[in-house]
Amino acid sequence: QFLTFNYNQYFLLDCSGLTFSNLLNTQNTFLNVLIGNLQYDINIPSNTYIKNLLIYQISKFIYTYGSIGNLIIEKNTGAILLYDYSFINLINIDLNEGGILSYNNSYINSINIKTGDADIYFNDYSVLYTLNIGTYSGGVYLYNYASANTIIIQTNNGGVILNDDTYVNTLYVEDNVDGIYLSGNA
Repeated sequence: QFLTFNYNQYFLLDCSGLTFSNLLNTQNTFLNVLIGNLQYDINIPSNTYIKNLLIYQISKFIYTYGSIGNLIIEKNTGAILLYDYSFINLINIDLNEGGILSYNNSYINSINIKTGDADIYFNDYSVLYTLNIGTYSGGVYLYNYASANTIIIQTNNGGVILNDDTYVNTLYVEDNVDGIYLSGNA
């Protein structure tokens, strides 16, 4: 349901994500969206902007072609996929057991992950400005001209793999259990 004030819509409260998924066909701007347990795939079109998307738990996919200011998730067991010049300012995940994948010139300003075991992929000229991870068992992969300014991992139990003309300005890993691999002009 929408919470409105003076004919402006401020909050969309949605238990499963079905209402939000349906509204994406008719509306292109959302201020605050709160979802309990995302049980439906969501496709965010290229002309859509969401300032704050707050989700307790994800078990499906979020396909992003548009822009999101802040994507805050308690537990991700699904996947977040960015395509075709899409933009997310901040992704903050407490437990990441699902993937984050970025393609085709997409841009993420900052990703903060407390812990997890899923892979993070940046492909095809995608840009990541800052990645901060606590303890992580998943891999961080950059392929095909993807780049990152700063990657900070406290405990790396997965690998950091750079391939195909990728670039990282600063890579800091405090405890490295797995490897850091460079190939293909990385």
